[in-house]
Amino acid sequence: AFNKKTKDKSRKVRKPKQHEGSEKCTIQEETQIAPQAPCLTYSTLTTGMVVLGRVHNTTAYDIAVSLPGRLSGYIDATEISNSYTKILESLVTQEPNTKDYKPIPQMYKRSDYLVCYVKHTDTEDKRRVLLSLQPERINQNLDHTKLKKGSKIVCSVSSIEDHGYAMETGIQSLRGFLSKTEIEDSVQYYPGQQVLCSVQSVTISENITTVKLSTKRKLVNSLSFEESISLDALVPGTKFKLMVEKLLRDGLYVTFNDNCAGYINQLYLQNPLESYEPGTEITGHFMYTLPIIKSSFFTEFPLIKEESTINIGEVAKATVIFRAAKGIVLSYNNDTRLFVPFFRTGVAFESVPEKFAPGTAHKCRIITYDIFDRVYICTANKAELKADYQLSEAVKPGDIMRVQIVRQNPQNGYVFVKSKKILGDVAPEHICDLGDTFDIQSFIKSGTKVIARVLSRDRRGDRFNFTLKKSLIESKFPIIGKLEDVKVDGVYLGTIIMINAGGLLVKFYEDLKGMIPRKTLHRVATNFQVGQVVQVRVTNVNLMENKLRLALDYHKYEDTIPFKIGEEVTGTIMESSEEGVTLSIPHPTEKNENFTGFLPAGHMSPCKQTGELLARHAVPGDKMSVLVFSTTP
Repeated sequence: AFNKKTKDKSRKVRKPKQHEGSEKCTIQEETQIAPQAPCLTYSTLTTGMVVLGRVHNTTAYDIAVSLPGRLSGYIDATEISNSYTKILESLVTQEPNTKDYKPIPQMYKRSDYLVCYVKHTDTEDKRRVLLSLQPERINQNLDHTKLKKGSKIVCSVSSIEDHGYAMETGIQSLRGFLSKTEIEDSVQYYPGQQVLCSVQSVTISENITTVKLSTKRKLVNSLSFEESISLDALVPGTKFKLMVEKLLRDGLYVTFNDNCAGYINQLYLQNPLESYEPGTEITGHFMYTLPIIKSSFFTEFPLIKEESTINIGEVAKATVIFRAAKGIVLSYNNDTRLFVPFFRTGVAFESVPEKFAPGTAHKCRIITYDIFDRVYICTANKAELKADYQLSEAVKPGDIMRVQIVRQNPQNGYVFVKSKKILGDVAPEHICDLGDTFDIQSFIKSGTKVIARVLSRDRRGDRFNFTLKKSLIESKFPIIGKLEDVKVDGVYLGTIIMINAGGLLVKFYEDLKGMIPRKTLHRVATNFQVGQVVQVRVTNVNLMENKLRLALDYHKYEDTIPFKIGEEVTGTIMESSEEGVTLSIPHPTEKNENFTGFLPAGHMSPCKQTGELLARHAVPGDKMSVLVFSTTP
């Protein structure tokens, strides 16, 4: 936090100390001090850098990371740690040890801070920055012979032991152990989880260094002073005492560790730039070092989770604070900052200084939140401020909207749809409900406008997955997309995506899936189809194992099916196989409602072979009269 101390205006520049075996770390001469403290850009972010990041989103396959300067990167599941990669490989051949294995979304949560190694950058690819959490990459510049009590080190949990955790350091001759007595109460770690640790003790035996570690908040957040450390070995996320040396055009020039140069852009200051004075001390967390100029960059913000104050899509009136390199920074309610890129100001670039002068007020629509820079990205463009403007960032699973059919992919059957600037896809099994009798090709004809419901955002975040199923669009059941949102005994609507010997796999919104065990069903292979919407009741939620157990909500089938046992009904043949015939049976009173029924081959003839033959040769589209013998699936 900001803390003004007694000013020392006569403070002289210290002579740099020389440390044997370490890179020079010196206060820069007046002529060497940069005139500004620039934010990180894609052109200055280079392969090999180690940088502080923050989790933006996670899937079972990767982590999307927010980086300083409103940049972003991705971490693949195989770039978390060697231990985690081995666990993933074991999943292919055997059941995982639930004590050790946790899916990525269970280990890494939105807003968690991470220390990332820049593995690859590509200006041509949207996923232009590939990152890694592999300890051997992060700690490649660490001189472990200089570790002492109080030093900070980034490790990854290797395995869970009886009294603590074996830690992966990435250095062959360095071993780490984190005792359960050295972690905060109720905290648990899992293999593959990155942890910033404070060294408690160092022992050396037969050329092997062993460090005992702690993740106690008080120790990890304590001020660091690494007198002889190389700039390349500074650990992002560690806290330093910083001396303000000079106010720059857009930030501060500071010194730390007695003789090291650093910068803080005004975007990372907690107070207005003009309130800082040379000779005062502040504290800041190290973010990264630019390798070419060998300067370190800091943030004054504490590395804790902040509260959300504005909703995405909302229009807010804010006041201009200052003009940054790529846009305008505004203040909303004195404690929330907004950022309007120049291309979203709605005025010509040369008019920006006049139209967006400090102190002027402007209406802005919130587009998204940059979780690292802690600013809401906005637009002040008049067209985007209109009430009917659709913002893709504000779209969430469960939203209902009108979309236009663009075309159908003849190879995989997917239908491409759009709603103004929002683009998405409809999987073949989500084009209609099973049993719908309308002309599907006319329904999905190019240019047709239909009502759709959002199922999920795709992994890259720029497209959406929709359903056109009337049963899901008109459903009043709760929308569930995360395991944490599910309630035991809750009733939900889902879609069958797989049928196997274990039972039915049902998918809800986002990537949430649950299993209906075979033992709770009758005739799994014949009563259900992939793509069928079913009403289910939750029987068990296991957050530790990331498992959701379901059962059919039988009350639904008993209460809503208008047929009696023994009643004769007539339906249209939808599909046929040697196992039986699937029928679409119209509701006796509701015009547009149909039921799916199944006539087993064994009920078509006393002879099994004859029954299979009759079932196999049934023609889809033909009418068939049958007797109801069961209304419970």
